[in-house]
Amino acid sequence: MDYWAGATAGSRMCQCGLLGACRDPTKWCNCDAEHAKPDEFQVDGGEITEKEFLPVKQLRFGDTGSHLDEKEGRYTLGPLLCEGDDLFSNAVTFRISDAIITLPMFDLGHSGDIYFEFKTTRENAVLLHSKGPQDYIKLSIIGGDQLQFQFQVGDTPLGVSVETSNRLADNNWHSVSIERNRKEARVVVDGALKNEIRTAREPARALQLSTGLVLGAALDRSGGFVGCMRALLLNGNPVDLRYYARRGLYGVSEGCMGKCASSPCLNNGTCLEGYDSYSCDCRWTAFKGPICADGNVFSTVQIGVNLRPNSIIKYDFLGSWRSTIAEKIRVGFTTTNPKGFLLGFYSNISGEYLTLQVSNSEYNFNIKESADAQFNNIQYMYIGRNESMNEGFVGCVSRVEFDDIYPLKLLFQQDPPPNVRSLGGGVLSEDFCGVEPVTHPPEAVETRPPPDLDLQHELDLHNTDEAILGSKFRYLATIIYLLQILI
Repeated sequence: MDYWAGATAGSRMCQCGLLGACRDPTKWCNCDAEHAKPDEFQVDGGEITEKEFLPVKQLRFGDTGSHLDEKEGRYTLGPLLCEGDDLFSNAVTFRISDAIITLPMFDLGHSGDIYFEFKTTRENAVLLHSKGPQDYIKLSIIGGDQLQFQFQVGDTPLGVSVETSNRLADNNWHSVSIERNRKEARVVVDGALKNEIRTAREPARALQLSTGLVLGAALDRSGGFVGCMRALLLNGNPVDLRYYARRGLYGVSEGCMGKCASSPCLNNGTCLEGYDSYSCDCRWTAFKGPICADGNVFSTVQIGVNLRPNSIIKYDFLGSWRSTIAEKIRVGFTTTNPKGFLLGFYSNISGEYLTLQVSNSEYNFNIKESADAQFNNIQYMYIGRNESMNEGFVGCVSRVEFDDIYPLKLLFQQDPPPNVRSLGGGVLSEDFCGVEPVTHPPEAVETRPPPDLDLQHELDLHNTDEAILGSKFRYLATIIYLLQILI
């Protein structure tokens, strides 16, 4: 150790020196200070928290001055306290599909084992990959419920898969253990499900890998994994994944934290984790939109529909419609057509009707001349056109309201009632009619840094090219010289 308890590694200080609180400001430890009272003890102490220096196995004492000095020292060593689980807290998050961690080359040789845990919502992804001139190893998630370990030693590629009854892409932690020796390869999932394959009978040679062990995608960054990994053991030795995340690697974060950790879905919406994205389930809220923030669905704000010439939306008033003195009618629209039918109310019983339409870019209200100021027994509401028209409104209609009835809201809810339906123009889908939904500000886009170039490798390539070119030039010059002699 190059420091004393309570200070930081490499400081060569005691705790008081680190805090600037030593009895002698010119010293780094209290025990180095000169004092007048020989029976007064100076104290230095603190906690040792760096794991590489624990547990304490030996104490050594030294002194300055001569052996005739009247000096005395006392010490106490407290118990070793262990908290938490550093293996399982050593986690990282892959938040971009082409992000990778490149570990040093892993020597599987004739035998070896890999263990780690992961959680994700990605159905298909490469978890780890490494290869050599001919050999390789690769572990992948297939279809969200299968782990496949592929490897090649020599000319024959082999693979072993474990299929689970429950999903692996369920955003819960799952463990995987890979073991390989001269006779077989085995994959164990969640400590129970396993499968194995026998290797070739001929004498096995060592598996030769020349690249680093890549986590999070294939070597070319394809088939990327998004999610969390932790507790990586290579041949039983723990790997500090957090170390790589702290270096500021592209798309990799320390700890396990997805997009839903920031609670992006408002108004009690349910966040569906994707790690590189998220979506919000607003079904059990009174709101809608990408983050469950677009107006109460009962207010009909921003609920619209794009209509084609043959589109009809029909609402049937159920039972006997009560007589009213006044009604609130509301409709919003956008169009480039100078004419079209927006909204209409009809009664086959009383012959009453009211239509609202655009004609020559003007609003027009048509009301039956003999009608009084009341609706006595209205039966139908039409949006876009009625059943006797050949062509209807072309454009986007939104926020349709008749008193406390919101036909578009009813049409596009999960289980629409039978008295509101689309009769023509194919399947209609909900539209915002040019009103942008409420969303969070976009996140800053991360740019993948350019790959590190191996300068010596590049120089070797250039030197090889120059040597080949020089050889060809000398060969050509020799042929020309021989031709001149023959001529």
